[in-house]
Amino acid sequence: MGDPSGLWQLPLLFAYVLVLGGPLGEEYGWRGFLLPRLLERRLPALAALIVRVIWSAWHLPLFFIDGTIQSQVGFGWYSLLTMGLSVVYTYLFLMTEGSVVVATLLHTAGNLTAGVLPLLPGSVTPGASGQFPVFAVVVAIIAAGLLPALRNR
Repeated sequence: MGDPSGLWQLPLLFAYVLVLGGPLGEEYGWRGFLLPRLLERRLPALAALIVRVIWSAWHLPLFFIDGTIQSQVGFGWYSLLTMGLSVVYTYLFLMTEGSVVVATLLHTAGNLTAGVLPLLPGSVTPGASGQFPVFAVVVAIIAAGLLPALRNR
């Protein structure tokens, strides 16, 4: 087992990632602004997928910057992950009657995990041997299970 003496830093890292790592601004843009407007004229599943396309495109420059997670995982795997997350976050947005807080907290936790905790050991080695593709597929499977609920809203 690892040394737990540094766990006290997690709340500080969480706050740092929340404010400076993207989730706070991104989620109020994706789920606070864009998603409600898409839901006015589209089914939730389609709205989630539209958000996913824009969300993935927003991160496209990071694929060309050495040292970022995106530069190490490949656009296809990242796009699969954002598709799954977009569906999950849309489902949670609808279940919480439009709360952006849940998506913001989950986005922060995901970014923190990818950057700090050993969920993606090595950490994000690209290709079939890395953990990131497994994580992306698991999230996509969870999202696929939620799609029927989004179609019926």
